[in-house]
Amino acid sequence: MAKRPKPNRGEKLVRMPVPPRAQEAALVRFCEFIVRQVFNRWRNNVFSLTKSEIAKFADSEAAAKMLTLTDDNWAVEAQKKAAKVKRRILAQLSDERIQETVAEILQKVDLYNKATFYRAVSPVLGIDTKNLLKADGATWEINALINETVMWIQSLRDKALQESLEHTLHLMAEGRDLAYIETTYSALEAKRLRNASTLARNQIGNFNGLANKLRQQHLGIEEAIWSTSGDDTVRPSHADRDGKRYRLDEGCYSSVDGEYLYPGLDFNCRCDSYAVIPE
Repeated sequence: MAKRPKPNRGEKLVRMPVPPRAQEAALVRFCEFIVRQVFNRWRNNVFSLTKSEIAKFADSEAAAKMLTLTDDNWAVEAQKKAAKVKRRILAQLSDERIQETVAEILQKVDLYNKATFYRAVSPVLGIDTKNLLKADGATWEINALINETVMWIQSLRDKALQESLEHTLHLMAEGRDLAYIETTYSALEAKRLRNASTLARNQIGNFNGLANKLRQQHLGIEEAIWSTSGDDTVRPSHADRDGKRYRLDEGCYSSVDGEYLYPGLDFNCRCDSYAVIPE
């Protein structure tokens, strides 16, 4: 664990909320569900051929046994099947459904962040938590963050569909057999699932980090102190920022990467911060 920073005379430090685990897990599950739906529907519809379809493209004994998929007619048929899968996925996982699901998850993150943040700063500012909650002025920025995440989840769905088509057609063009295509497709699915999980956690971290920054600034707080998780996985540029003060209007600078950053906003960042509040 990283050491708690020490305040200067005449000021107090308040630790900012960390991402809520329950909502992080919910977004991970939803993103993984999207990937699995795309890959399962693709596998069950594009890769499964009826006996009549096999016979239709049987130009040789090898083709009849589906050892190769080089037939131009099959390529056309595969794309037709792919278009059908896409229509079904877009019906099942429509933009509207993604919007509703992601908004519900992130609104819970926002409520958690808001309640935790104002409970923490209330005794330091001498203002009742209820009054702080009523005066919260970050609504439009939070809505913008939600819409940004919705667009990212929609692109996750679309990329999974596009990758499935490109993967299949590319290996067909190489003359690969169906078994090989299915095996490599499963490997691609596993990779996409890992990627979806990582990116979902990253989105929650980004959302929480930006909400912390916005709410501090709305209260007129000008400075914060960077704090890492204090373990061996902290990247060098973030370890260099640990304990450093920074202005909320410019971010925390490190000569290691030459950038001004905010805790939680770099990819897969688990750092948090302490608000510096003058007494």
